[in-house]
Amino acid sequence: MRIFQQFDSNKDGSLNGEEFSAFISATNLYIETPYEGMSDILDNVFFKYDKFVGGEKGITCDGLLKMSGTNIHDDI
Repeated sequence: MRIFQQFDSNKDGSLNGEEFSAFISATNLYIETPYEGMSDILDNVFFKYDKFVGGEKGITCDGLLKMSGTNIHDDI
C-alpha cells in the first residue's frame, strides 16, 4: 500500500506514534497540526486495533487497511 510506505519513514513495516500522527494529520481534514489530543487518538486507535499493533513498532499495513474499512472518524 503506497500511502503506508510513504509514512513508514523508518521502513520497519509499522507506523509508530510519530509516523501515524503524521498520517492522521495529512489525511484528515478535521485535524490540525499540532493537535493537543493526538496522544488520545493514538491510544484509542492502537487499543481498538491492538491485534494489528506490534508493540512499540506501531500499527501494521494490515491494521491500516482494516481501519480504512471502518468509519475512522468514530475512532478520532
